[in-house]
Amino acid sequence: MKEAIGFRCDYCTKMSANAGAMAVHEKHCSKNPNNLSMCNGCHWLDYPQETEKVELELERPGDNGYEYRTYEIEIESCPFVGKLYYNFRDQLEEKLKDLGWVRKPRKSEGCKYFLHIEDVNKIVCWARNNCEKSGIDKQLYVGLRDIPITPELVCKYFKFVGNEEEAKRFEL
Repeated sequence: MKEAIGFRCDYCTKMSANAGAMAVHEKHCSKNPNNLSMCNGCHWLDYPQETEKVELELERPGDNGYEYRTYEIEIESCPFVGKLYYNFRDQLEEKLKDLGWVRKPRKSEGCKYFLHIEDVNKIVCWARNNCEKSGIDKQLYVGLRDIPITPELVCKYFKFVGNEEEAKRFEL
């Protein structure tokens, strides 16, 4: 075995003897927080199984004509910010912005409304066991999955457990 000297990615285990190549890799690394969507693992993210057709008018080089290209984009949405897209470029990204879509926030940016799915389970159990404090009617919501998760309920839970910072995020 030979000892090697090189450059290691700050986000994964990849190594390279070339610093420039490693810089390019780090920029595009799938574990770089600037490349990861904050929405993954969020309770609020909705996949309604619908698509939206978006048509772009593109210039064709050389013949001064235009070409129309239609993209069918799966709709993902958040009740707080609306329709979301992740990773489109140039004219398609601009068109989606013009239509009111919002780029998914990256982990490095954070999201005010992010609610981890694991926290949802804790909130539901707390609400069921603390009906008075949570405002949940035990007779109305028989099963744990019947309890509606709302920003108000999330706020009450975080206040109850003493996490004021998290509670503030969901105060309306």
